[in-house]
Amino acid sequence: FCCWFFWTWFLTVAAAEADPQPVKGKPGEKVTLDFGDQKLKEADWVVWSRGPDSAVLAQYIDRDLFILSRRFQLDTETGSLTILDLRVNDTGTYQGQNLNGNTTRRRFHLTVDGEETKIYFEFSEVSAFC
Repeated sequence: FCCWFFWTWFLTVAAAEADPQPVKGKPGEKVTLDFGDQKLKEADWVVWSRGPDSAVLAQYIDRDLFILSRRFQLDTETGSLTILDLRVNDTGTYQGQNLNGNTTRRRFHLTVDGEETKIYFEFSEVSAFC
């Protein structure tokens, strides 16, 4: 509980520091949120979170990778977060932090705009006689 509280507090305070960079996407597409041209070093910790409650989506700490959903990919060389198969409810603010001697923080406001594709299945009853 103590670690969870610390991370939530730390990410919330850090997220309030900068205006988010706008990013747009359409349902079904993918977007990549990154730290720019940087390579991770062995001691770097990367944490990506979303929203006012700073829910952790992905983290890379001490070479251990945690991903909340298969729709998120974290590049362990650059720290970039890719969100696959965008959905309208992915709209929101995302925070990325590379925690090392020189902490790098990036904020993005993702807007997913457009119609989502809906797939409908129709089933009919089939009888088989042997």
